[in-house]
Amino acid sequence: MTPQSQQTTGKALARYLEELNKLAQRAHKFFSADISAIVAINPLTGQFLLPSTLTGELQETDIAALTRPDTSRVAEQVLERGMLFIEDLATQPEYQSAFAQAKKIQSLAGVSLGKEYNRQPLAVLYLGFKKPRQFGSSEQEQWQLFVDQASLGLQNAWFIYRHQEIARIGHEINQEAETVETLFKKLHKEIADLINISDFFMLAIYQPQTNNFDLLLSERGQYRFLPGNPLNGGYEWVLQNQEALIIDHLSTEADPLPAALEQIPGT
Repeated sequence: MTPQSQQTTGKALARYLEELNKLAQRAHKFFSADISAIVAINPLTGQFLLPSTLTGELQETDIAALTRPDTSRVAEQVLERGMLFIEDLATQPEYQSAFAQAKKIQSLAGVSLGKEYNRQPLAVLYLGFKKPRQFGSSEQEQWQLFVDQASLGLQNAWFIYRHQEIARIGHEINQEAETVETLFKKLHKEIADLINISDFFMLAIYQPQTNNFDLLLSERGQYRFLPGNPLNGGYEWVLQNQEALIIDHLSTEADPLPAALEQIPGT
């Protein structure tokens, strides 16, 4: 990655982090929390994406307890339910933790943001209260309103972040890629956090001299090169129409496909 592309990436991340920070600050103030933390999640991989934004008495070392959903009962329940309200941790010891005890948290609220638009949420927001708090129906309605508004804003920020990153990757590849294989491997590495390519990823290179396609593909992490494939099916349709061919669910596609999809040898 060139210094210029690093700077571009830094700006994109900074803008996304700023949106997270605004959401955490807004929630912290509106709900009069003592402690708040927001943790960003990549909705494609389910992995924590960026450093967390902390408000109140939290320290950077504290965030480890909030970014491990495999060991945190609270995080598991927030991710599963979307919202979790604990009015008194003393009466619900299954949600108690050394972290909450150290910070003298008595009531806790956790919500996921952006799951309405993705398979995974874009972030998890935690608010801690040192005095017992009642989460009645009216307050839960306020929480739902906040989640709806925050999720929409965060989704827009995620789209902008992805767009800027894809533009950066395209510019960088045009400047640096020396061979087709280098281009493919670099593209595969760079977009893994922006597009779900965990199962399969392929790049088709048209060879006008032979009217064939050379295929470079990665299937579950294994790279392959298949030269000299005939121009037909989906390849031919995309090349002739200069349009994207997008199929959300191949097995359940109701409308007839514009082109027959050919089986790739060995896949």
